[in-house]
Amino acid sequence: MNLDTTFGRRLRELRREKGISQRALADQVGIDVTYLSKLENDRMDPPSAETTAALARALGADVDELSVLAGKIPTDIADLLSRDLGAVKLFRSVAGDIESKTDWQKRIGHSEEKPQ
Repeated sequence: MNLDTTFGRRLRELRREKGISQRALADQVGIDVTYLSKLENDRMDPPSAETTAALARALGADVDELSVLAGKIPTDIADLLSRDLGAVKLFRSVAGDIESKTDWQKRIGHSEEKPQ
């Protein structure tokens, strides 16, 4: 996932890759076409987790990818985290490692090689 990609840009990219019109996608998901257009142009905040998942399914896309771009936690993960404090602690430790790597990659231009 490109670190500079927004939810709207990725949504538009996925829709165009599938060759689906905004109207067809909006109808399939049950949202207004104007709302979808605003989402794709980043003029609206990303939708609810449920709508994000519906958009991903309609596009045959990765629900987790769109959820992350939308700033949402996928519902199955949220459910797990709400029931298991150990999972929350594990997530926080892994998230800290990922955040450090992401910050480091931004500083060096997204290279995968760490300096010695």
